[in-house]
Amino acid sequence: MAEYKYTPLDEKAGEIRLLTLLPGRFNAPICVTLETKVLSHANIPKYQALSYAWGSELDRLNIHVVAGRGVQGVKSAALSVTRNLFEGLKHLRQTRRSTVLWIDQICVDQKNLEERKEQVLRMPDIYSLAQGVIVWLGPEKDDSNVAMEVLNDIGQDVTVDWELS
Repeated sequence: MAEYKYTPLDEKAGEIRLLTLLPGRFNAPICVTLETKVLSHANIPKYQALSYAWGSELDRLNIHVVAGRGVQGVKSAALSVTRNLFEGLKHLRQTRRSTVLWIDQICVDQKNLEERKEQVLRMPDIYSLAQGVIVWLGPEKDDSNVAMEVLNDIGQDVTVDWELS
C-alpha cells in the first residue's frame, strides 16, 4: 500500500485538516478521510478534538486514508500512527456513523516543521472552537475501570452553574 502524502495547508486562509473516522466493526481496519477546512471564528466546521497521550513512537500501526487529497491513483494510502492512538480510534469508531475529528498526530503533517509550528499556535482555537473535546486515556489496564466508575459516580453529583462560569 502506498504511503499517504500530505498536501500543504494554506495557513493564510486559516486551513486545518479534519479527519473523518469511517464506520466499521471494532477489529476491522481503520479507514479515514482527510480534508482541509477553513477554521475561523466566522467559519466553524463541525468536529470534535481528541486529547490523548501519543504513546511510544517505536510502536506504530497503519491506518488507511481513503480517496481524497494525498491519495493519488490508489484506493487508499497507509498512514502510520502510534499504537495508543490506533487503539483510541478503534474505541471511538462507530459501526454505522462517521465521526469528524481533529487529531494532532494525523491532522498535522508531523514531518513539516513549519506546518507543525503554525498549527501548534492555532491549537487554542482548534480546541475551543470544537463542538467538544474527547479525552482518550488508553485501554483498560490494572483495574483502571474501578477508577473510571468512581469518577463517574462523583460526576453524577456535580452540578454546574453556567451563569457563574
